[in-house]
Amino acid sequence: MFHIYIDKDTLADIYVNEKDKEECSQNAWYKIFKKQSYIYVNTVSKIKNDYADEIFLMESQEDFDPKSLRELYKLQQLADFQQGYNVDLKKSMLVDMDDIERNPSIVHNDPCAIYLLNIDKEKADKIQKDFGVICQSIDSLDDSILTKGFIDVSPRRGDKDYGWSQVLKMLKKYPSNSILINDRNLFSNETLDSSSGEPGNKLGVDNLYEILDVIIPKRFCGDYHVFICFDTSSLNSGVSADYICGKIQALKQRLNRRNTIIFEILALYGKSSPYYHITHNRRVLTNYFILTAEHMLKAFDGSISVSSQHITGNKLYNCGLYDYNDTPEKLHRDMINDFKEMGKYYQEHPQSHYYTYYLKGNKQEITSITNRIIAK
Repeated sequence: MFHIYIDKDTLADIYVNEKDKEECSQNAWYKIFKKQSYIYVNTVSKIKNDYADEIFLMESQEDFDPKSLRELYKLQQLADFQQGYNVDLKKSMLVDMDDIERNPSIVHNDPCAIYLLNIDKEKADKIQKDFGVICQSIDSLDDSILTKGFIDVSPRRGDKDYGWSQVLKMLKKYPSNSILINDRNLFSNETLDSSSGEPGNKLGVDNLYEILDVIIPKRFCGDYHVFICFDTSSLNSGVSADYICGKIQALKQRLNRRNTIIFEILALYGKSSPYYHITHNRRVLTNYFILTAEHMLKAFDGSISVSSQHITGNKLYNCGLYDYNDTPEKLHRDMINDFKEMGKYYQEHPQSHYYTYYLKGNKQEITSITNRIIAK
């Protein structure tokens, strides 16, 4: 789920600079901050709603410490922001902000969060590149990573010069550490390899490969998580979930990444499966991006479109900040919550006859969902 970690003094400064501006003139970071239910700040205790008494008492002292007084003024500014926009400011129990520079892997404890830290730009850039999270120095904040750029294409069947490598070009170096792919019919046209060794139809697997090859970074610290949900009732005769799982696992070698890719596959058994309705939405979701295909994700044969459809992709705040539209972050959050609920249901019914579940190529009961986006 999308969260914000920010240096508290920086948030106070942005509040002072932006609060009296017209809505249309406020900067995008400030607009994003105001939309949150809570924001994590580096404080040892919860931000109170008022510090007027403490400020009055300190100012009444002849030998007050100016540094301590400035700190109280900052806290009052944070209290005003908290009260004015009903945004709870608190310390995270998942990630210690003061420990990120020393132990950056802890950002994966909150993998869809953004980290706006009081560290050098070079260090922030390295954390972002190594761990697939948005991480910026407070000295060089740039909202475009969440607000600028989108995908909106409408290929017709037979159109050339498309393909996922072209459509998803903007995601080539976009930070991510996990991906969730949902399309009940993703593998509906797959056929078995022939006894003579001729490969069968693998349009779904090929499209999956093309999507992953664009999004998964070439260089990454730790495991990259991929969760795939599809429907077995759409498979051709003789094609099993085991067969599809094997083809997906084989993509590791084809993708040729240095880091480990963990595939997690949930194969549902048709309309009787609880939460089957959410598989109708053909979507690709990463930590800060969501793509929707109108008809199918197995959309291309190489660079040629196999379906006439509308494909859209959005960063979490590339619309909805300066108008009355929903932000894409809402759809992103709703999809994550749907899969959290589905995962919880199947964890509570581990011997369910409604699904087959695979982790790292092994068929097993669901005891927990591994994918960071769903699990955290």
